[in-house]
This record gives sequence, structure tokens and C-alpha cells, in this order.
Amino acid sequence: MINRILLILCGSCANLFGRYTQIDFWRRCTFVNWQDWNIRYTKTGIARRRTKQAARLVGLTLVLVAVYRARLQGKSLTDIQMLIRSVLVNALLHFRQILLQVWAYGKGAVASVY
Repeated sequence: MINRILLILCGSCANLFGRYTQIDFWRRCTFVNWQDWNIRYTKTGIARRRTKQAARLVGLTLVLVAVYRARLQGKSLTDIQMLIRSVLVNALLHFRQILLQVWAYGKGAVASVY
């Protein structure tokens, strides 16, 4: 409703001053008409999207297979939870060590410039 009122008001301004006035630009940015947009992925965007989807699918499949095999070996769900928790904690600790090494290397590189 507000968009139509502003269209009528600003439309008259557009007729007087041309279509691309500051008021018309403000109206278009504030009250977006989504039919004006033509969203298409580029080839690179499609490739990235499919890569992410494939990685998620592979990750989910690996988790499901690991849980299935653990259940076949007689492991309980709490054992599986503890295993997943320990793997995640170890991965985060390893990632933290890498970040600290990169930080120290970057700090040394900056100090050597001066």
C-alpha cells in the first residue's frame, strides 16, 4: 500500500524530473520490488554450491556409516558421543596451534620489516 502511494507521488516527480532522481532511487531502495531482480548463479557460483553440497553429503554419509559400524560393534550412544566430542576437541586444539603458529610467524615477519 505504502509502495503504491509512494509510486504515485514519486512517479509524478519522475515524470517532471526524469526517472532516475534521488527520490526515485530512495523509493526503489527502501521499498524493493523483488520482481525487478534477476538472480542467476555464475558457473563458478554453481560449482561452489555443488561442491559444498557434495561435501555435506559426504560428511553426513561418513558420520552415518561410523555410527552404524560403532553400533554393530556394540558401542552405546554415549560412547559414540564421547568419541565425537574427543575428536572435535582434538581438532579444535590442533586448529588453535596452527593459528598460534601463523600468528607468531606473521608477527616475526612484520618485526623484520622494520
